[in-house]
Amino acid sequence: MRKWQIKRRNADLERELRSDLELEEEEQRDRGVPSDEAHYAARRSFDNEALIQDQTHDAWGFAPVERLNQDIRYAFRRIARTPAFAVTVLLTLAIGIGANTAVFSVINRVLLRPLPYPDSDRLVSLSLNAPGAGGLASFSTGLRLSPSMYFTFARHNQTFQSVGIWINGTA
Repeated sequence: MRKWQIKRRNADLERELRSDLELEEEEQRDRGVPSDEAHYAARRSFDNEALIQDQTHDAWGFAPVERLNQDIRYAFRRIARTPAFAVTVLLTLAIGIGANTAVFSVINRVLLRPLPYPDSDRLVSLSLNAPGAGGLASFSTGLRLSPSMYFTFARHNQTFQSVGIWINGTA
């Protein structure tokens, strides 16, 4: 809504409130209240005019937009008074948002996205533990799978669709 439309609506609202107040004052006089007291009685029965105007603006639906506009103008005035603080805040926000985006991108790529294989949610990792084989296995890597063990597992597999091997490291 344009500014001139808002001003016109506000003027209409003020006229309407004045008219209602005059009607109430006239009704008070018709009930026999003296005219000087009728004015105050009408104001008391009307309650708070500013509150009525605010409630009417809320009902019209553009009061929140006006408040947001006022808040934005106030923020820009405050920023203009302290430019060093504003630059510090903006840089802090930029660095924070950038770092957050970078971390999320890595986590999304590594942990959240499925592996680039068909039915990757069905992949299973198996490991061998050899508690009695002191020099052959370690806690972090387990027992290394020899080619003959792999072929034995692949030949006798009755649980999995297929068996494959992989090793950590770089090629």
